[in-house]
Amino acid sequence: RIHLAGTGMGSAPSELPGCEDGLLRQLRASEQESHQERDVPVLRSKPTRPRHQRLQTSQAIMKYLYDSSIFWKTKWFVRRFGWQELWRKPLRTFFGIVLMPIYPFLYRFTYRGQELTPVFSVTNCTWAGERCIELAIANHELMKHQPDRVLEIGNVLAHYQTVKHLVIDKHEKGFGVVNMDVVDVESSLRYDLILSISTFEHIGFDAPSNSTIRCTINKVLKLLAPGGRLVITVPIGYNPEVDALLLNMPWMNFQVYYFYRTGFSKWEACGIYQAFANPYRSKYPYANAIAVIHLTV
Repeated sequence: RIHLAGTGMGSAPSELPGCEDGLLRQLRASEQESHQERDVPVLRSKPTRPRHQRLQTSQAIMKYLYDSSIFWKTKWFVRRFGWQELWRKPLRTFFGIVLMPIYPFLYRFTYRGQELTPVFSVTNCTWAGERCIELAIANHELMKHQPDRVLEIGNVLAHYQTVKHLVIDKHEKGFGVVNMDVVDVESSLRYDLILSISTFEHIGFDAPSNSTIRCTINKVLKLLAPGGRLVITVPIGYNPEVDALLLNMPWMNFQVYYFYRTGFSKWEACGIYQAFANPYRSKYPYANAIAVIHLTV
């Protein structure tokens, strides 16, 4: 059963820019030969290290992420984003305060047929990365649901705005944040919207986990109410396991919306080939393309 949310049964899914659903994914295999004839490279996922090696690396990196020492956090930051960001980020913050009032008038992007304005915030210099459109997409989804029917995995939104919904985060502490692994959640409550912003790519990669990303998603899907949706945003080219899942989605009821950067703070909807042609930190700092995954039960 393929769930074509927002497409309408009378319109082809390909009419939605940036949308890649289950039917299109099945057709892509038959199109690979024609792509090769046009000198378009066939997408292949990067080989993933054995799980025990990834866990060992994850346990080391977690110390950089969650140790209170500024030394470890700086070391992790340089490893992930490059030493240049140590001086570029303060400069962006300074100039961003001056330019931020005019940014909303300069940039727009289209998400599921709706024109949205990126969220520009001094916190984490959202205009310098993918966070500006992730926040806009998250707020667009939140508007459709009551707070008590929403669950957020990963404490992200609270850094930029007031939240009234439940937040689960395994490591990060905060007011109203439940510190536990989402795979350990046992509850009779079901949610209409489960939202996760740039969190799933860290599972078993930047922080150790006893569960794979795929198994974690399967667990989270059990927390959805009938007709509910799981919305996940992930950067392209950050975690090979995430990239492999995007290339071979194991779920039936899904849609994936892709976006890539056409300018420093400008994003546009695109297809899967354009997204994977713009990997992490390839042209601009941080993500150069993201995927917005919709899963239903």
